[in-house]
Amino acid sequence: MQSRSFLLLLLTVALSLFTACGQTDDTLIIFSATSLTDAQEEMASVFAAEHPDINIQLNFASSSTLATQIIEGAKADLFASANILQMERIAEAGLLHEEAETFASNRVVLIVPSTNPKNIQGLADLTAPGLRIILALPGTPIRAYTDHLLSSAAADQDGEYLNSVLANVRSEEATVRLVLSKVVLGEADAAFVYLSDITAEVRDEIAIIATPVEYQSEIVYPVAILDEASPKELAASYIEFMLSPVGQSILAKWGFVLVSRIEN
Repeated sequence: MQSRSFLLLLLTVALSLFTACGQTDDTLIIFSATSLTDAQEEMASVFAAEHPDINIQLNFASSSTLATQIIEGAKADLFASANILQMERIAEAGLLHEEAETFASNRVVLIVPSTNPKNIQGLADLTAPGLRIILALPGTPIRAYTDHLLSSAAADQDGEYLNSVLANVRSEEATVRLVLSKVVLGEADAAFVYLSDITAEVRDEIAIIATPVEYQSEIVYPVAILDEASPKELAASYIEFMLSPVGQSILAKWGFVLVSRIEN
């Protein structure tokens, strides 16, 4: 009996040591907009290499979904949003540790398959009957920016422009990456995504159709430490890294506009 108890004790100690070896002292949970996926993964990788004792967990979804999850009690240390509105929801719920900081900007672009089978040359062509247009779900940042762009275009078109475009919408996707995939897979004739979504992997599969700059709304990405973050010093260090020359160069690599250009 004593031998069995001793073996159980050894097993318990060994299991404790194994668990301890598999964990780090500090874990940073980052909730990040889907459009930041590539840039955020690279920034997290570089940051983790410089801080080998840190475990970084990334959770990607639309900013509206992430904000809802946080408000409903999901554990997160940092929230990086694709628009100010979703950050304001978190602030109004009293869940921010401090004021959010802008770390990047973006642009909405109209994309078509690389072969452009419907010969779409501009926003005016989106009213053609039978087009398959894909948009993001209402409430997501990319949809809000798209709606602003289309409403601006409607002011320069006839009174039925907006209704005609919306009549061609075939589906509404939960994230901007799902919108993009529909065009890449040939399941859509046109869609709106962020410029930063046009990565090397899909660049040959799509074509960007120019849209007037004056139709664009300002797209800024804020990041903030959440009130329940622990340790907050680690979260602050990550934000500092995002704003550093290294972090900003990674964002620029993935198509984002740098903070310095936003402020100037």
